[in-house]
Amino acid sequence: MYKIAGIFEVEVSELLEIKATNQFNQTNKESATAYLQQTANFYQENKEQNQKIIELYESRLKDKDRLIEQLEKLIK
Repeated sequence: MYKIAGIFEVEVSELLEIKATNQFNQTNKESATAYLQQTANFYQENKEQNQKIIELYESRLKDKDRLIEQLEKLIK
């Protein structure tokens, strides 16, 4: 995530559209279940953004492979 954010010159929180008010605090065992639920909800809420990031990453990998192939042809 940090590398992708670096490419776009933005913070990871901007990629995921995380607001500064989102906080996940766990202070004892009783709050552990609530913490896990908050984390699961966080993932579901940001699933679409995560999928877009994955698709972008895979696209960049394909571009890299095409570039390598072109360079190998030039070398030959």
